[in-house]
Amino acid sequence: MPVKLPFFISPRRDGRRPPPFFWLGGVYLGWSGLTWLAQFHGTAQAPTGLGGTLASLAHVLLAGWLTGGYVAGHRMEGEQQGRLPTGTLLAMLGVGVALALLPEGAEPWRSALGSANLLAFALVLGTWLAGTLRRAAEIVPVCVVMALADIYSVLRGPTRYFAEGIAEYYRAGRRGPAPLVDYLLVKVAVPGLAAPLPVFGVADWIAVAFLACAAARFDLDQVEAGPWRPGLLAGAGGLLLAVLLAQGLGVFLPALPVITLAFLGVALARDPGVRRLVRSDWICLGVAGVVLGVLLAVGL
Repeated sequence: MPVKLPFFISPRRDGRRPPPFFWLGGVYLGWSGLTWLAQFHGTAQAPTGLGGTLASLAHVLLAGWLTGGYVAGHRMEGEQQGRLPTGTLLAMLGVGVALALLPEGAEPWRSALGSANLLAFALVLGTWLAGTLRRAAEIVPVCVVMALADIYSVLRGPTRYFAEGIAEYYRAGRRGPAPLVDYLLVKVAVPGLAAPLPVFGVADWIAVAFLACAAARFDLDQVEAGPWRPGLLAGAGGLLLAVLLAQGLGVFLPALPVITLAFLGVALARDPGVRRLVRSDWICLGVAGVVLGVLLAVGL
């Protein structure tokens, strides 16, 4: 039985939905709104682990809902196979640079708007990347390569050193200039803290947007268009699980393997087309596994 959707998600009588830029604006307004609630209506006491968990949950739910609306509008406009929106991406990069140049006294709004800008950037780039896919089964090698690359980067690659640097920066009370990687992290506002805390990287939400749009494009969700399709739920749920595990264990965990595993579990179970791998897909999977094994074996 079809589920009746809210008016701002369901097609209007003329068969259209709010355009994609409607949802991009919602990212900036919504993220700023959550920051305002946390800063001015939260407790003044030191935040607990539960406070950080609830804040992460609220922010991921908001980002997921807006992503679902953006993907639905993007699909309705038939933009999946369009040209790379270079102008939009460059404008967002300019906004990010301008926010980074603001003084420390601009917190928490500098971090809030910077995080919203990263999410909007991820939506635009992730949905465009999904348009490069030609078959549903291509999602499988792409997911595996993303996961393996993230695992290697955390174990031996640049992410390992970035994580160490950003952890030291926050342990020292955010003294001195922030590491460059700090401007690539999406932050959430926690009641009781003067400045938002980093939760995940922009690459993680690019993956969520990419997978959500790919699932919608190939009809892997098999449901009426709406914000919380199974593909988006799997990707955003995987990210949230990785965030909560990292917070609970107090360690840095790569999020992309959890995101892709959750998504593939849903996609492979729901659509036979995802399981129809051709020879080139298997070759890609094999090469990726061998390359990762060699790099780890030789200590690179």
